[in-house]
Amino acid sequence: MAAIVAEEKPFAIGQDVCIISGNQLKGQFLFYLLNSALIKAQLIKLSAGSTFKRINLQDIRNYYVPLIEDKEQKEIASVLFSIDEVINKEENYKVILEQTKKSLMQVILTGRIRIKLH
Repeated sequence: MAAIVAEEKPFAIGQDVCIISGNQLKGQFLFYLLNSALIKAQLIKLSAGSTFKRINLQDIRNYYVPLIEDKEQKEIASVLFSIDEVINKEENYKVILEQTKKSLMQVILTGRIRIKLH
């Protein structure tokens, strides 16, 4: 799983974490690429171990990734970011609706509110 470190602060990394910075692939595009089905398929093929799957750093260095012009990377990342924003907004709204439903069900089932059937 890839993540973007947006702040310029020192931090520690563990043995199962690596820092990837791109020369040709950058920022959000690199983030989306590393979390894509293309990379996940490579991960499955490369992972070793029975209990805790691991990938060697050399294997990570040998990933096959598409090289795309900077302008196109920014455009793709912008579209994907917009889609993520919509998904997050809808997921948050779903949580609110589920909480509202739960509250209404409690009120109805306890008899505090009567529902008239026509």
